[in-house]
Amino acid sequence: MATESGPRPIVACVDGSTCARHAVRWATAEAVRRGVPLRLVHTLQPPSVDPRRHPTSIGEYLHGLGLRCVWEAAATVHRTAPTLEVDIQVRLGEPSTELLAESHSARLIVAGARGLGGFSGLRLGSTALALATAAHCPVVIVRKQPLDTGPVVVGVTGSPLSDAALGHAFDQAAARAETLIALHAWHPLPFDVDAAAAMGIGWADVDAEQHHTLARWVSGWQQRYPQVRVTRMIATKRAARSLLDQARIAQLLVVGCHGRSPLTGLVLGAAPRALLHQAACPVMVVRAGHGG
Repeated sequence: MATESGPRPIVACVDGSTCARHAVRWATAEAVRRGVPLRLVHTLQPPSVDPRRHPTSIGEYLHGLGLRCVWEAAATVHRTAPTLEVDIQVRLGEPSTELLAESHSARLIVAGARGLGGFSGLRLGSTALALATAAHCPVVIVRKQPLDTGPVVVGVTGSPLSDAALGHAFDQAAARAETLIALHAWHPLPFDVDAAAAMGIGWADVDAEQHHTLARWVSGWQQRYPQVRVTRMIATKRAARSLLDQARIAQLLVVGCHGRSPLTGLVLGAAPRALLHQAACPVMVVRAGHGG
């Protein structure tokens, strides 16, 4: 187990589901790349029973099932990365609460998009949603078996939150020695090209300005990571649709998310929500205050 003075672990959520197995695989590779410990965490929802009428063996039985789940995951990790330091934890409590507590000391939390207990029609489980909107460290949500090669993709808007996501995306691309695709989406004015031309709007000039702006937003991180090859991309479709298209060939998609608003109660903006629900590749969610 990592100590306070040691490296912060990467935490992988384990529940026996297919998505969780993919998440453990992704987390294992990331821990090896970073040279940090991997912590496998299984959470047990306390049974809704009267403890006076049921023996403590129920809790012991559930704890035993949890141990078997994490030991199976640990065995899989050991076959892939036999020298990796692995810590296992079985926690009794509400899964979102327990995993959010883990996020205080984690470098990164990796979770499957859906666990075993969710409704079959849901694309994103409640635990994954809670982590994406409230964790104290970056979160990676894994839906399918991730690709071993391919670019890292990040959406860029020029906001401080976007800049934080861009920094994490550069770091991930550098660690993988892969290309970074920095994508900026903008919408043409809501009238046709002929009407715009009559008003003296030159779309070529507007497009060139968008490219110049994107280059300026990227330049600071490019100087810090000169080894990363960057492809700057301008899209005129909606940001979510453009990023989903790129996610089909990507190893990782990085997105900034404001999280839960104390005023409105909204948990995700439209674009992050669409990406978490539909992206073919793992999605890293970076919120304000997440360090690198």
